[in-house]
Amino acid sequence: MRYISPDPVLMPGKDALDFIRKADTGCSVADAIDQLRRAIVARAVGATIVIPVVRARLKDMKPVPIAMGSSAMQPHSWSQPSRAMWQRAKIRSDGSVQFDLKGPWLPFAVIRSNVQREWGAPPSYRRQGVKARPIDDGIREALAALWPPGTHLPLKAKERNQKIVEYLKARGYSIPWGSGLARAVQRAMKPRG
Repeated sequence: MRYISPDPVLMPGKDALDFIRKADTGCSVADAIDQLRRAIVARAVGATIVIPVVRARLKDMKPVPIAMGSSAMQPHSWSQPSRAMWQRAKIRSDGSVQFDLKGPWLPFAVIRSNVQREWGAPPSYRRQGVKARPIDDGIREALAALWPPGTHLPLKAKERNQKIVEYLKARGYSIPWGSGLARAVQRAMKPRG
């Protein structure tokens, strides 16, 4: 069987808008931009966490490092603009965003699995011959949402796994039992490095 590499965790903004347009037949570029903005600004409320429906960040920018012993959540930075900033932002079809009138147009990216979950994968985006692994996919999504790629996981394994369980519960995902969670998290973290 031929190896098919997994899709990258982040999806460029332009690809996300194209994905939405293919998933929502007849959707204009302006409608796709409006739908994506609402998903970035909207919040899903879980048992103990509040998260965006679709996580977005500026592309190719490094997040602010977290000092040891500080909160597990990433502080807001220019690589992760606030909800209010996204609400006011201008988004172009080329996958760039401008947060103020005199500011530069910056490329952005979103979490691929968030977009695929919200708009469903149109047939042209479904990969052939790849076995679905919903538990691993949910854990990869949780890792990417709670600790974006390139950030350090500052928690002990038990605390990290508990945050992942909270994320999965808030989203209605399956949660493995017993030691299955630890094994699934380790599998999901392998490509992350």
